[in-house]
Amino acid sequence: MTRLTWQGNDRNSLICLCPTCRENFEITGSYRIRRANYRQTVKEICTYCQIRMGYDYYVTPVSERG
Repeated sequence: MTRLTWQGNDRNSLICLCPTCRENFEITGSYRIRRANYRQTVKEICTYCQIRMGYDYYVTPVSERG
């Protein structure tokens, strides 16, 4: 898998997660979660719960990793 292919997959899985929802994804152990931009200072509304504020993350199912 080339780097460009991997980045293409990452763009499709970019979501904003608050700390609570991020922890819920991590607890399952079924997803790989990476912060999209560590320099991001402005929080956005969580894509998952749409209540709390969070940062952008790449969420990839573990089964897709090579």
